[in-house]
Amino acid sequence: MKKITLLLISLLILSVGLVAQTNPRILYVRLVNQDGSSLTSDITGITFQARLMKPNAGELNQSSPDCGFYFAGGNLYARVQLGNFNLVNWAAGDRVEMDVQRASDNSVGSDHNIIIPDATGIAIYWGRPPSGTTTYPGSPIYLIPQVTSYTLTVTSDPSGKPIYKDNVDTEQVTPYF
Repeated sequence: MKKITLLLISLLILSVGLVAQTNPRILYVRLVNQDGSSLTSDITGITFQARLMKPNAGELNQSSPDCGFYFAGGNLYARVQLGNFNLVNWAAGDRVEMDVQRASDNSVGSDHNIIIPDATGIAIYWGRPPSGTTTYPGSPIYLIPQVTSYTLTVTSDPSGKPIYKDNVDTEQVTPYF
């Protein structure tokens, strides 16, 4: 009796696992530096959020089931399991938005127009470089460092002139560093 109960519980867990993904398909989005060079396999501090643009689909990130990062052929890809968007079925032509961040240099990048192509069941390599005669859809996501501090230098000839901002005297004079 215990064996039958254990077997039934195992079958129930297996069936729930099979139903959890509505329509499995992997989306790989290539990530590159600002100059277009490939990222290394080091994913420390890199995060992403992906959204299927359908009602109630929710958001996936690098920690979601069957998501994360994939390094192959000298390229780093963000990996998204399209079948895990809150049991919402995707279809060819649907749009995915992705935002990516890298903490080490405060870089950000995004693509809000990833269109799911036809060919159900085949992995999507978005922004992958061409391979021989094979081409891939889309462009990679460029991670661009964000400037967080600015320096303003105000000079005049002759020096000692008042500095105005928005037509109001700041009580500073040139040169100002």
